[in-house]
Amino acid sequence: KIVIIFFRFKCPKISSQMADSIILPIKLSGAMLATTICEVITHPLDVLKTKKQIRMEKLKLSTGLPTNSTVSYISTDGFNGLYRGFAPSFLKGLQNSMMKFGLFDILNTYTKKKLNLDSNTSASSILAKTGSAFVASFASSLFGNPWDVIKVRMISDVDGNYGTLWSSIKNIYSKYGLRELLKGSSLSISKSVIVNTIDLTVYDTFKNIFKREELDYDARAYFMASIISSLTIAVVAYPLDLMKTLYMKEKNITDKNERPMDLKTVAKMLKGQVKEKGIRGMYLGFVPFLTKSLIYGPLFWNSFEIFSHQIKKVTNF
Repeated sequence: KIVIIFFRFKCPKISSQMADSIILPIKLSGAMLATTICEVITHPLDVLKTKKQIRMEKLKLSTGLPTNSTVSYISTDGFNGLYRGFAPSFLKGLQNSMMKFGLFDILNTYTKKKLNLDSNTSASSILAKTGSAFVASFASSLFGNPWDVIKVRMISDVDGNYGTLWSSIKNIYSKYGLRELLKGSSLSISKSVIVNTIDLTVYDTFKNIFKREELDYDARAYFMASIISSLTIAVVAYPLDLMKTLYMKEKNITDKNERPMDLKTVAKMLKGQVKEKGIRGMYLGFVPFLTKSLIYGPLFWNSFEIFSHQIKKVTNF
């Protein structure tokens, strides 16, 4: 409301050239607001998902989200435990949305103008969106891995060494060095690139397919596009998310008689699950991940579209 009031009094009339210069900051502001709302609401699901994935080491994980497991987590850690690791998760979300939207918007706009692409649903336009989304996603994921490592350590902490964001950073740096914050970066980058590329491309494409031309703001189109995007992301990206969590959770072990879990060990563990349970073995603990995706996606995109629409409405561009 404060932002809208500011624009209403300070910018009653805006030229098309000025509109082009401020539309990106408006999108970034909308992305930040949407990220804040989504992280606060869906972080408990991320905690449950991560804890269930970690339990896979004992090969006792089911594919669902049993009520007794949820009750057990709450009874052990309290409701505050459902927000363990919130700080790094929130900071990663802000950084990711800012870089993703900023770079995607710049690259997509530049490509469209350079190639004279008018249609939003043509094959060339979709290819341009995909390329722009890929580059933006890769760039944002490069800086997101340290937050992922810290989040997983905070959620899986049982000794109190990772109680806060600052203590986690200090503990990781003093014991393992800054290099530890890059652990699992290949998996993290692969997952982030897949998720963000699908999210930006699928959502933007289906939004333009479903959007009714007579409506300036079409909530139904935004909702349907975000559901399709969220389902696609959940199915395609979850196996990488499972591997990433297992790999990041394992700390470097100094005992010569023990070996740290490497990517080969994680892959072998998942292979054993697939051999035993079929394709379901790659989707252990999938329900909370899917639930979060189906909440986060529509909530994020609709919050973003509402904010952008309101700003455009009061600034008349």
